Amino acid sequence: MMTKQIIKKNIFRVKNLSFYLLTTIINTLLMLVINPFLAKNLSHEDYAIIGYHSSFQILLLPLLNFALTNYYLRHYYLTPANKRDILRDTINKMILIWGSGAMLICYAFFYLFFKFKNVEIPFFPYFIFSLLTVYANNFIVMQQIEYRLTKKAKSFFFLTLGLRILVIFSSIILVIVVPLGAFGRMIAIAGCTVIYSMFCFKKMNSGNRIDFKIVRDALRFCWPLALSALLWYFLGGVDRVFLEELKDVNSMALYNIAAGLTGKLAIFYTALSQTMEPDIYKSIAAKKYKRMVFISLGLILLNVIPNLIFIILAKPVISILTAGRYTDATVFARILVFKNITMSLYYTVIRIIVGLGFTKSELMNRLFGAILSFFMFKYLIANYGYYGAAWGQSLSFLGMTVIGVLFIIFNKKKMIAHNKQ
Repeated sequence: MMTKQIIKKNIFRVKNLSFYLLTTIINTLLMLVINPFLAKNLSHEDYAIIGYHSSFQILLLPLLNFALTNYYLRHYYLTPANKRDILRDTINKMILIWGSGAMLICYAFFYLFFKFKNVEIPFFPYFIFSLLTVYANNFIVMQQIEYRLTKKAKSFFFLTLGLRILVIFSSIILVIVVPLGAFGRMIAIAGCTVIYSMFCFKKMNSGNRIDFKIVRDALRFCWPLALSALLWYFLGGVDRVFLEELKDVNSMALYNIAAGLTGKLAIFYTALSQTMEPDIYKSIAAKKYKRMVFISLGLILLNVIPNLIFIILAKPVISILTAGRYTDATVFARILVFKNITMSLYYTVIRIIVGLGFTKSELMNRLFGAILSFFMFKYLIANYGYYGAAWGQSLSFLGMTVIGVLFIIFNKKKMIAHNKQ
């Protein structure tokens, strides 16, 4: 009887895992399929606008959600089952209220930023689309987290792909049928995200309850995470600010196209990483450090192989995915793809540091790395332009990896001793 229960439990786990992996694979394939059709109807200026405004979303995310989704994920199982509705309601209301206020501040700040920096890329209405997309997506993420925590993989599958299909359909109408360029593409994404978020918010909302004890605890818990997430912008988003100063729309477009396509390769690593991450932390907890290293190196290797293959096949692949219009993006793509490799190295080191319980040290490492990356991007772009920016993306994560490795080497005994407690 016990054996049958174990078998059923494992089958259930495999089914859930397959749905999560399938979601990532289908989602990526849908994005790749639509890309050539969009490329036929988007100009260099359109790609410059979309890429420039999208780069700010890394910065906007922690400002609009204050890492509150992380709090919900962390405290769900720590909260008694009969009080989880109050936890969910409180976090949703906090995101609603906090994000609404933060949007107004962000809009005012970036309006002044565009004005005083004399940014040639138009501010309105594209920045509003970015704001709405990031803000509304928080409620969709909350629903996805809820499905993951309650092991409703099938619901997660249909929710995620439903949004992707809706965005694709809207983009076809507003970019291809009615050629509205960057305006059409960004309003399609923002509009669909807002509509979907309203559905998710209504579905999760079980009342207008707010527990102020949870509010205080969440603010204390989230501020280091929000600060750490803000620093992420200086590792991979600040380059667009420096590049815009070069006033080269065509190169900006090619750079954004290359960044977008190589970024899709990272999605497969993310899926594998999320699948194997529990085993890494389990190995650390069980003090099986060799197994931890083995799993980590395996993940890195699985990530390196497709990226190296992409370098070889970059030109024909990009030609297909951009309908032959933007093959000049190949030169940037072949450089930017190294970011996927160095980023996997960085994540591996961070998992070890966090897994051994040194979360504050991770924040300090990221702060130091963000400062170095900021000045590195400034120097490389000033001297080498878009090529400097492309290499800077890879070097920023390599630098963070080195910082993390040095921290582990000099604190190895202390970290292992801490894990034994």
